[in-house]
Amino acid sequence: MRVVVTNEASADLLDIGEFIRPHNPARAITFVDELLDRCATLADKPRAYPLVPRYECHGIRR
Repeated sequence: MRVVVTNEASADLLDIGEFIRPHNPARAITFVDELLDRCATLADKPRAYPLVPRYECHGIRR
């Protein structure tokens, strides 16, 4: 399976990190890294995450 992180998703991740950073700079980095790691696990364990109801026919998962 192929995992694609869109430009929009990347921008959202940056925004999440920027939101967390003023309160906990170290955690902002690790949190975003953890989110990216979870995305990467989709390639190895795609059935570990539920299908998105609107996009089940395309195999898109959360």
